[in-house]
Amino acid sequence: MGVGLAAIRDIVTFFKTQPADANGFRNPVFGSIKYTLGTGTSQSGNFMKTFIHLGFNEDLTGKKVFDAIFPIVAARQTNINMRFAVPGGGGGPRTEHRAYGQASVRAFSPEYYDDITEREGGIFTRAALSNTIPKVFLLYTSSEMWSLQCSPVLTDAYGQYDLKQPDELRIYYIAGAQHSVGLYGAVNWNPERSVYPGSSMVDGNPVMRALWIDLEQWVVNGTEPPESSVPAIRNKTLVFPDELKFPVMKGLSWTVNGNKVPIPEFKYRGIISGLSLLDFGPEFNEYDESGITTVLPPAYLGKDYAIMVSQIDEDGNETGGIRTPELSVPLGTSMGFNYDARTYLEDLYGLNGSFIPFHRTKAERIQAGDTRLSLEERYGSREVYISEIEKAVNELIVQRLLLPEDGKKILQKAKNQTIF
Repeated sequence: MGVGLAAIRDIVTFFKTQPADANGFRNPVFGSIKYTLGTGTSQSGNFMKTFIHLGFNEDLTGKKVFDAIFPIVAARQTNINMRFAVPGGGGGPRTEHRAYGQASVRAFSPEYYDDITEREGGIFTRAALSNTIPKVFLLYTSSEMWSLQCSPVLTDAYGQYDLKQPDELRIYYIAGAQHSVGLYGAVNWNPERSVYPGSSMVDGNPVMRALWIDLEQWVVNGTEPPESSVPAIRNKTLVFPDELKFPVMKGLSWTVNGNKVPIPEFKYRGIISGLSLLDFGPEFNEYDESGITTVLPPAYLGKDYAIMVSQIDEDGNETGGIRTPELSVPLGTSMGFNYDARTYLEDLYGLNGSFIPFHRTKAERIQAGDTRLSLEERYGSREVYISEIEKAVNELIVQRLLLPEDGKKILQKAKNQTIF
């Protein structure tokens, strides 16, 4: 499996630097490539982080392979360089967390110190020694916090303080979005599978497009990108799951196959995917996830990493990170998690988010006992809602987190909104 790392390294190096291959076949793009940017989403994003960690951003002549790398919704690394490698995995508390893919370091700084393993070093350690650290953007959503143990990239092992991140790294968190960031706005609810209407109303795609331009400009022109935007301990937007206090959300319905189906009252369960310290045996290198496992199932060593989540506001919407117009001018509560509706399971519903709309009027809200302001109370009219959307759009454009052409589309979508 580890040959895949070398294959990516060598093919990119070939196209970038070699006039011909070993058999004399000409490189058709030789001389035309000045910069290389790599990316991956979810598992392939984990692969790109592993690529850096295991030293493959250094080619066989000692030069840098990728100038920049953009892992998207990739919270972990990929188990790929060991006997019986398993480059897969899922999310949620019932996922087999004693399987491979859980042990390797998540923080980036070469000076990172893990208080639990008492080990120093991060994903950039080898690249720092060879002077081949690429510029890196990380993009996360709420789902990675709840289902994929994302927070250790932001904090120390015990969740007591924010990590100082390397100069070559920026981290962006799209509040209220779900793992499949492209599946937004299309709430598709099967009440037999998820407790609440599925998917998130938060659209992360426009932010991703703007960040790609920012990353390219950072590499090509040296233009500093937007500062990292993440939940943080220092401003109390990154907290432990038991610190969340959700509003009362009830008395609503959703149309399923043409029929109005009552949405169950929201009940917060605090279910989250944990991360434990495990022993796979003396021939296994947990830091690199390489070698041979001789203790299976692995032994639990009695230590767990802190897993934290983004704080919420009075609407139940997240406060940390990038708040897109769908979240800063909301029509309901968007969450990066959902619960499995099957009564014999106590689990998150995969990597899916959920959406619970606001009531339309104050009278409806009060009658239902919902504590979130209704659309009538918070906006009053279609014109006020559109004005607020326009303000939110312009703020993101100024921050270089939204392209003007995407801002126009978001504003038009608001103007087409029929709920008012």
